[in-house]
Amino acid sequence: MKNANEQPAGRAKTYLMLVSIQFFWGFLTPVAKIAFRHFDPMFIIFLRVGISSFFFYIIYRLMFYEGRTAGKDLLKFAALGFFGVAASQVSFINGVARTTSINSLIILATIPINTLIFSILLKKERFSFLKFFAVLLGFSGVFFIVGLEGLSLTGNTVGNLLILLSSASYSLYLVLSKIALKKHEPFKLLTFVFLFGFLEVLPFSIFKVFEITKSPVAFRFWWAPMVVVIVGTLLPNMLTIIALKNVKASVVGVFSYLEPLFGVILSIILLGERLKPNNIIAAAFILAGVTIASVEERIVKKLKSIIATRKAVYEQL
Repeated sequence: MKNANEQPAGRAKTYLMLVSIQFFWGFLTPVAKIAFRHFDPMFIIFLRVGISSFFFYIIYRLMFYEGRTAGKDLLKFAALGFFGVAASQVSFINGVARTTSINSLIILATIPINTLIFSILLKKERFSFLKFFAVLLGFSGVFFIVGLEGLSLTGNTVGNLLILLSSASYSLYLVLSKIALKKHEPFKLLTFVFLFGFLEVLPFSIFKVFEITKSPVAFRFWWAPMVVVIVGTLLPNMLTIIALKNVKASVVGVFSYLEPLFGVILSIILLGERLKPNNIIAAAFILAGVTIASVEERIVKKLKSIIATRKAVYEQL
C-alpha cells in the first residue's frame, strides 16, 4: 500500500517540476528585456553562457566525469556548441532586444516545427503530407507576426527574423544532439555544448565586459541579469536533466506548451505589453502546427487501423 501511494506522489512531484521548468523558461524573455535597459545584449550573452558553463563544468567534474574525451568528439561538441548556444543565443538575445517579448515567445514556439523540418531534411524522419501541413500551419503563424508588421529591415521585423533564426539554429542542434546522446551522457553533452558555445561567443562579447568595467552599472540593476542566468538558464537546464530521468522526453515536450503561456503572462505583468489580435492568431496557428507534428504518427496509425478494420469487414461481406 505504501508503494501505491508513493508512485502517484512521485509523479506529482515530477509534473510539478516540469511545470516549474516552463515557468522558469517563461521568465527569460521578459526579464532579459528589463536587463537591456542597463546592459548591452552581448554582455548578457557573456554572463548567461559564461556563468552557466562554469557551473555546469564544476558539476560535471564532481558528479559525471568519465575521463578524457576523444578529439573527434570534441569537434562534434564544438559544432553542437555553435548551433545550440553561439548562433542561437546571439540571434535570440539580439532579437529580443529588437522586438517585443510576446512576439519572441510566440515565434520561439516554432522550435518543434523547425526540428521536424531538419529531421526530414537529414532523413531522420520520413516526409508525409500531414507533417507538411503542420509546417505550413506553423509558418502561417509566423507570417501573422512578421508579415503583418511589415517587412522593413527596421524595428520589430529584424528582431522577429532574428528570433526565427534562433529557433532554426536551436532546432538543428536538437536534431544533431540526438545522435550525440547515443554515445554521451546528457549532462556531459550539456556541459561541453555550453563550454564550446562560450568560447565561440567570447570574441564578440568580451569587449562589452571592458565597457562595463569602465562605466559600472549601479548594483540595484544587477538583479535582472542574475535572474536571466539563474532562473532563466541554470535552474531549468538542471531540472530538465533530472526530469528526463523520470519521464519520457515526449512528456517533457508536452509541458513545453506552457512556456509561451507563462512568458506572455509575465510580459504583460512585468513589461506592460499588450496581447494583439495578430499575436493570438499566430499563436493558434503555431500551436496547431506543433500539435499535429507531435501526434502525426499516432494519427497515421489510427487511420491505418480504421482502414484495415473496414477492409476486413468488407471482405467478410
